[in-house]
Amino acid sequence: MMLDLLRLDAPTELTTAATDLLLAVICMLCARHTMAHAVARPALRIWSWAFVLSATAALLGALAHALDLPKWLDGSIWGFIYLALAAGIGAIVLATFEDCLPAWRARVQPFVWALALASFGAAMLFPDVFAVILVWQGAGVLFAIWAYGWNGLRGDGGRSAWVVAGLVITAVAAVVQATGSISFTLVWPFDHNGVFHLVQIPGLIAAAHGLAKTRVARGEVANPAQCARRA
Repeated sequence: MMLDLLRLDAPTELTTAATDLLLAVICMLCARHTMAHAVARPALRIWSWAFVLSATAALLGALAHALDLPKWLDGSIWGFIYLALAAGIGAIVLATFEDCLPAWRARVQPFVWALALASFGAAMLFPDVFAVILVWQGAGVLFAIWAYGWNGLRGDGGRSAWVVAGLVITAVAAVVQATGSISFTLVWPFDHNGVFHLVQIPGLIAAAHGLAKTRVARGEVANPAQCARRA
């Protein structure tokens, strides 16, 4: 029954689904890695949830790309994908505040979730405009790049560099997906969505590695224009 639903006439959809599955596995491994170092760092717990939400979106994306489903079911799956992506970016923003601007995290939390909910709502109202989610994703990732980058410049032994590198790779992957102009064939054809997943994977690994290493001194932030020094 399931095999009958496979989009065998759309090979790029199948390779996108395969890379989505790979991405989901990597995200769960990153979640496990960060959670293992989260005993004394609440920020890593939030980061681990961001990875779990990303894994959820990737797993659902694999189903949506691989299977020729009824329109109502396909639409429902994409709704949950948008929700997981929007919430995942919100978790990244809050984790960054917790790590770099802990005094501000509780204050901004309602606004962050409001923005995440707004991006999800807009994506549901305009399902053909994926750029709505990409804008929210871009804003969250750029904020995290700035915050961890500033922390690295203030001297943390280069540990934040891994996080920034991973986030930059993630941003590049998002640009690849948004442009929709990059594809290649390596045994099987990969379109821009498959390329996006493949580029994103090393970024996630680098970010998780850096997060597990980076230590930020909590309580040292005086204002929102300043990230904390490492402990």
